[in-house]
Amino acid sequence: MMVSPASRVHRRTSAACRDVRGCLGLTLIEVLLAASLGAVLLAGAWGWAWSVAAAGTDVGDAAEARTSLAYARRMLLADLRDAVGLDTLGLCSAQAIALRVGPTRHPSGAVSTVWNRERGVLWRVAPACHLADGVERFHVRYLDAAGVPVGDGDVPLLPAQMEAVTAVEVSLRIRYGSACVEGSWPVRLGSARW
Repeated sequence: MMVSPASRVHRRTSAACRDVRGCLGLTLIEVLLAASLGAVLLAGAWGWAWSVAAAGTDVGDAAEARTSLAYARRMLLADLRDAVGLDTLGLCSAQAIALRVGPTRHPSGAVSTVWNRERGVLWRVAPACHLADGVERFHVRYLDAAGVPVGDGDVPLLPAQMEAVTAVEVSLRIRYGSACVEGSWPVRLGSARW
């Protein structure tokens, strides 16, 4: 049986297409598979980028909170170490402290530190100075020479009680974003002179 030339050409073309199919284009299943794989890779990359950004924010928040705490600590400790005692004309309570300092620290001889609970700000008055933002807790505990607490805590100290104070313990907690840091420092008043 003889095959016609037209059918032979058709067969040869079909065979040629089958041999070089990858060179001529992609099948629908290959395109769908590549698109699905690309979508999975993009979703994974997006999740990774999102988590890296969140981790960076947490690190930034922690650094900001630690920096704020360190600055407030330095300023408070410098005032406390230079103090000659509590200022009997000022307010000394669990959320405020008034110190008598030398004229080199402040010309008036008085420095007060006050916590504004509603705004979460710790202020140093003399001159007015913002010590820390995001303050969740500021607590001052007054101690006598034997280390015994003086006063009731929430009630302001009386002038006679202020004279008995030789040391204080300051506690401070600061929150910035997702980070929260805190510290507590016992200090003898005027310890810079000792």
